[in-house]
Amino acid sequence: MLHLLFGIFSASAQAEPPVYKLKNGGMSIRVYKSGVLSKVAHNHVVEAVSWMGSAAFDPAKPESCKIAITVVTNKLRVDAPRARNRIKEPGFDSIIGEENRKKIKENMFDEGQLNVSKYPEIKFLSTSCKKTKGKYTINGKFTLRGVSRNISVTGAKVVVKDGGIHIIGNFSIKATDYGFKPYRALGGAISNKNTMKVVFGLKGKKQ
Repeated sequence: MLHLLFGIFSASAQAEPPVYKLKNGGMSIRVYKSGVLSKVAHNHVVEAVSWMGSAAFDPAKPESCKIAITVVTNKLRVDAPRARNRIKEPGFDSIIGEENRKKIKENMFDEGQLNVSKYPEIKFLSTSCKKTKGKYTINGKFTLRGVSRNISVTGAKVVVKDGGIHIIGNFSIKATDYGFKPYRALGGAISNKNTMKVVFGLKGKKQ
């Protein structure tokens, strides 16, 4: 009987997936321009600079995954030249001057947008993972401005190698789903689209 109980305990302990501390790479939000004067406007990239995360993941049992990310909002970096240069999508190739970046950041941090003084964190917490044809679907809850919505990351890539993990993917969100309207100026002639893209590439080592 003792051996049976010990065997059950050992199996339970072994069932727990390895845990990785995520500390390299990062997450960003891409904001797209709209409006009749969009040709003189810019797409924007908002980078997570201060963040923390963890991932419990076993490639043999992906359904047991647990991924958690927390981003500090008042440390977000807006339209850094190097970040814009890394993006290969159209509309990010122009460099935005420092004074304009400051103004854009003020607008994004404002009460009507991200409202960072009231909502200090952006969070993601996975609820399930599934492997299909070599890639993963990661479902979870994304929290922005204190509002949590279910999201699904399809076609995500997860590589576990040499005691490390690398998780790559993206998903779309809508500003109105999180309680704010896209930024508008000049009566809407310059504005942001409602749909934004969250892009991440997270790396970590086994704890």
